[in-house]
Amino acid sequence: MICKLARPTRRFITRTFLSFALIIASGESFGSCFTPLADQHSEDPRDWKILIEWRPSKGSLKEIKLIQLLKEQGVGNMINLDYYGITFEKHSTLSISQFFQELRKDFGGLIFKESDAGEFNPYPFKDDKMASENKKKWESTQPKGALMNFVLESSHSFGISWDRSSGRLQINLEEGDVLVTCSSATDFIFSVVKTEAHGWHPVSGNRGFGVKDNGDGTWTFYTMAADRISRHFIASIVKETVFEQGHKVWLGMLANFQKKFADLSPRSPVINSRRYNYPACCGF
Repeated sequence: MICKLARPTRRFITRTFLSFALIIASGESFGSCFTPLADQHSEDPRDWKILIEWRPSKGSLKEIKLIQLLKEQGVGNMINLDYYGITFEKHSTLSISQFFQELRKDFGGLIFKESDAGEFNPYPFKDDKMASENKKKWESTQPKGALMNFVLESSHSFGISWDRSSGRLQINLEEGDVLVTCSSATDFIFSVVKTEAHGWHPVSGNRGFGVKDNGDGTWTFYTMAADRISRHFIASIVKETVFEQGHKVWLGMLANFQKKFADLSPRSPVINSRRYNYPACCGF
């Protein structure tokens, strides 16, 4: 006996199937890209597992020479695991995904004040078609694949790396390019990349940003990372300086957030930034 489904049931099944098909076809992540710390003061490296083990593909972008993977392109027996978070009253008119998209649209303004030396721009700096495409993708609801550039500090923070392709030493400022390798409505992951224009990034690994709903009328904005000194960043004046400069940037970002969203009554920030023994800490 063949059962004939009622028209409303058939319509529901069809729409559900099409929705999943669109999600798969888009290549966007379903749900979140990674899990923020349940205990914001955690010292358990396993809580950074997704970011430690995240191994994305560079795709077809010719400007990217390679993804600087934490294991393969990192060097030394230390790994940086950090988390910076700030809790605040949820927005009265914007949904959490709308709020997060607004943060991304003004990401440079959120991270750097006008008086700062740092910059955040689409790759490359030149106002050309490629930069426009990266800017458009970055500001869209699906930023996966956007290639972006950070300048974290001034020329006083630098190192020297060996570029095998050219056979020459090159100066590296505290600058580097990152690729959005995962994105959802409320978080995304930046993966460090070596590019044609700017060469090696000082660190290798992944950093995520997101906003989560705490279920009590508050949201938390956070960034969380797992990275190591780049294998080719071989002559940094003081290797810890690389992480110290990044630390200053994320502290400044939280301070800017407090000022910009003072009407949302932001709480005191949570700062959790440590170095752990690698690979012993992380199961490699």
